[in-house]
Amino acid sequence: MVSRLGSAVFWILVARYLGAGVFGAIAFTLSLYSFFELISTLGLGSPITRDAAQNRARAGIYFAHALVIGLAATAITAALMLLCVHWLSPGPLSRWSAQVMVLVLIPASFGYWSKVMLTAVEEIRYISLATLTENAVLIAGGFTCLLTGHGLRALILTIAASKIISAAVSFILACRRAGAPVLRFERALLVALLKQTPSFFLIALFNSAFWSITIILLTSLHGEETAGYFSAAYKLISYAIMLVLAFAQALLPVASRLAQEDPVTYQALLKRALRYQLMAFTALAVIFALSAETIILWLYGSAMAPAAPVLRWLAWILIPYSIIPTLAFTLISHRQQRLDLRANAAATMALLAGIALLVPERSATGAAVAMTLAAVVFAAVEYLSVHHHLYRLVPDRHTLWIGVAAGLMALCLWLLSPIDAALAILASGLVYGAALWFTQALDRRDLRRLLTVCLRGEEKGVA
Repeated sequence: MVSRLGSAVFWILVARYLGAGVFGAIAFTLSLYSFFELISTLGLGSPITRDAAQNRARAGIYFAHALVIGLAATAITAALMLLCVHWLSPGPLSRWSAQVMVLVLIPASFGYWSKVMLTAVEEIRYISLATLTENAVLIAGGFTCLLTGHGLRALILTIAASKIISAAVSFILACRRAGAPVLRFERALLVALLKQTPSFFLIALFNSAFWSITIILLTSLHGEETAGYFSAAYKLISYAIMLVLAFAQALLPVASRLAQEDPVTYQALLKRALRYQLMAFTALAVIFALSAETIILWLYGSAMAPAAPVLRWLAWILIPYSIIPTLAFTLISHRQQRLDLRANAAATMALLAGIALLVPERSATGAAVAMTLAAVVFAAVEYLSVHHHLYRLVPDRHTLWIGVAAGLMALCLWLLSPIDAALAILASGLVYGAALWFTQALDRRDLRRLLTVCLRGEEKGVA
């Protein structure tokens, strides 16, 4: 969270000082890079995490096979990314930036598979070290570029360096904590992984398209400046999304074990996780949506004011997405990836339909509406899949109280915003927390458990 906060400050300054056009060019480059980086994994990160978590003694063998498959796939996707850049024909700066990021795909592959292995052996804290390193290099190098008057090219080189260094740190940590790759070919394991590739590759393809295609198409249809306005709003939302995704990834190896050992315990864990994620991100959605103009002007300045209506719509994506990753990894941990594939495909198709209908007329705001509606489809299909095929997830009274508390929060925010925006956000947060406390939607026993775990963790660290 600390490193992501620093990264957020950096990107806010980039948008303020370099403008929507440069910010849009960077967003286009990183969206294209993220798309090809994810599909280069063939979607095998989740099954390898699941299987290695169930058999940690073979982690080194899984690591080696993952690297071989991943590097071969990355070489192909790097060529495809170059062809895609040529086909899309963006502006000169965007084209140069994308070509630089193509070179990062190979080292980034080492970093990705290293993080997969660290996740499998439940050494998540070491992934945090790699993330912290990446953001430290990005922030230090980026601020230097801004202070010395360098532009987009220097920033892209800094981003590339941060990802390469992070990949090296991840690989070293994975070798030490999960085990070095065991260079022993096992035909049965390779065949088993490749048999799972079609379903997981399609999941990766649809999921990557869901998060990347909007900015890519906006850049092609309306130019880099429009993409910059959309990206300015999306950046703020993405940091919240990263938190729920990080939690779900940490949950995957636990779910993989409990799916076999104690499904009853996992069902209870799943219900509590979904409730608290929904609780936290509903509050964020209300604040971002009702205070969108104030937040954009605070952070980016008046030049980025067109991003406010985008944020107002995009904020609501936090509510459905608060439960999507946890439900998706639950399906995968129970070997129901075909159901997760169905959800990803439905969401991507809904997004493309929304973009086709709304973006030509409403530009960046239309893209935000399309993405939010597609996220609702995404969450609905994931939820129904888990509910009908694995665990019954009937909303209880605690979940309903979250909606009531959010309504009170929105009313307080609406009434106080004309007086003082900062006071309105603070007061509405207190009203929301008080409503959850008095209705017992926020379980006091869970708070005590969390406090106990945190204190024990601190004591263990000191010892």
